[in-house]
Amino acid sequence: MALFPRKSSSFFTSVWPFVPLSLAYLVLLVMSWSPDTLSIMMPGSLAEGLAGGFNPQFFPRLEGISALFARLPVAASALLHILVINLFAGRVVLLEGLRAGIPTAHSVLLCAAAGPLGLLSHLATKALSRAVPSLKAPEPTVTLKSERGTITLLPYTDAAPS
Repeated sequence: MALFPRKSSSFFTSVWPFVPLSLAYLVLLVMSWSPDTLSIMMPGSLAEGLAGGFNPQFFPRLEGISALFARLPVAASALLHILVINLFAGRVVLLEGLRAGIPTAHSVLLCAAAGPLGLLSHLATKALSRAVPSLKAPEPTVTLKSERGTITLLPYTDAAPS
């Protein structure tokens, strides 16, 4: 995505690359479920929660979450979850960057490691390219020449004729 943005954009305009990843995540999630998973994630009881005043129950505790991540299927499903979210963030950055004509390689690479930081980088690049228009990539121009004249096909703007 970072090296060949135009070629990879045709693959990522579809949501189909995410279907097998989502199915793999579902399989790992089902494999990671055990009878005690819910009680480890959200300890407490309804009776204690309803007993006198504000006594919230069922909040996840760090000890329970770390005990769950010690299980291999849970850790694998969490890793796949993060990778798919980072890939989706990279897809958003790539497609929006190509549409806006701004550089995306650095943000896509950052999305691969830390999705939210890649999105933040993309938003900063987008704001900077608005402030400094010379940073924008030039729009490709396609012209056809013949004996009768020249016609420019690109860039195409969908603005209404005035």
